[in-house]
Amino acid sequence: MAQPARKKPRLKSALTKRINAQRVNSPSPSLSPPSPPQISSRTRTPASSSHIQISTAGNSSQTNTQPQARRAQTFAHEDSQQQKRRERRKKRKYEEFVKEVAAEYEAEYKLYKTLLPYQQIGLYAPRCLSLYQNMAAILNAGLARETRQMKARTRSLQALNEESNNNDESDLDEDDLAERTHLLTIYDKIASTFPSIIECLLESVNYDDTETYNIIINVIDQAFSEARRNDTSRLKTEILRFIPHVFQTYSDALPNMNEVIVLDPPCLCDAKSDRGVNHPMITMLFCPFRKTRDALLRNKILDSLMSHDIPLTADDLPMFLYDLHKFDSKNKWGGLLRGRLLILICRCILLGPGAAFAPRQCSARKPTSVLLGITQSSPELIAYVAVQARFALSSRSSWTRSDSKFKFDRFYLNILSIFAHASDRWKESLFKFWNRECFHDIPNTAEAPVNDSELASLFTESSTPEDDDSE
Repeated sequence: MAQPARKKPRLKSALTKRINAQRVNSPSPSLSPPSPPQISSRTRTPASSSHIQISTAGNSSQTNTQPQARRAQTFAHEDSQQQKRRERRKKRKYEEFVKEVAAEYEAEYKLYKTLLPYQQIGLYAPRCLSLYQNMAAILNAGLARETRQMKARTRSLQALNEESNNNDESDLDEDDLAERTHLLTIYDKIASTFPSIIECLLESVNYDDTETYNIIINVIDQAFSEARRNDTSRLKTEILRFIPHVFQTYSDALPNMNEVIVLDPPCLCDAKSDRGVNHPMITMLFCPFRKTRDALLRNKILDSLMSHDIPLTADDLPMFLYDLHKFDSKNKWGGLLRGRLLILICRCILLGPGAAFAPRQCSARKPTSVLLGITQSSPELIAYVAVQARFALSSRSSWTRSDSKFKFDRFYLNILSIFAHASDRWKESLFKFWNRECFHDIPNTAEAPVNDSELASLFTESSTPEDDDSE
């Protein structure tokens, strides 16, 4: 009989034995919760993991920054190239300007086109900026300040303050500092009125183009002298028409002057030796404020003026400055700078001789006021007119700064100082008076249509929606 097959013993692996042993020795799962897992000393903590993430993010940021830096460099390079192109175009344009300036300045006939704006500054300056200040000094002071400010933009604020103190004030005494401040004040007026011209002058300074700069300054100076000289020459003859008109206007305020038509005795147009205190009617116009009442009441005061017993100085307020209809011996401000002679001279200068008595009777040519953009009165304009009036009345044959003890330049500054001491109400009233008398009838000024005209009727009717076909 065959024996049954013997079962082969099943070999237990070491892993199986270990698992069984753990099952026997371990407590029942229902009796106690599982113990927390043991953390190995080599296990990374969350803090470590966080550190790794931050470090990784930092590397990513650095990686992303690289193309941004390259783009920034590209943009900077493009901006630099554009700036260089702009500078080249600007330089070419300036070189063309230099050629035109040189050609016009060297031409036999001075028909300016490129230089015309600079010529107009010179014509404008003595009438509305300053009669006795040198234009070169004004522009040099202002452009030097502009240049320092441009350079300071690339420097620190401390360096700017140090340079400003060293260059501007340290070497100047009180009088020089006041003079420099006055020059810069006039320069600021030029810069606000003619900004494009100042820009061109700054280019000449920046390019160190002394030749072109000097040409421009010469053109301005020549026009400055031309404007003053032309006005003086014109008034030399026109003043003889104005004097009788002034006395006729104030005939009710002057003794024995009811029928004044011409100068008595007459004056020659070309000779000035009979004018000034040599002529009784002109002497009366020179009479100081303090003596005006006596001059109006009796003629003895005129004899004293004509014999130089009473000196005439620039600190006086001569009669021709006053509107005698508003004259008050107890109030020096009453009627001051409203004299009829001043208005006639201002019209003659700005509108032409034909418009002195009737502003609408201007010549066909555009008047000086329109050409130069003088559209309203100012302290400088009134002071200029007063000096021209005083010189035209004097016996001086050529432009000078003095007439015996009378100083014309001091008289000019004294007129300006009147405005510095006057009240705002007085100045506002005076400017309105001058604007009405000298600028109200300037050509090209818009006027209201006649009441019964079609244009006036149009303005009274409002446009209706039917008139608007924009929809």
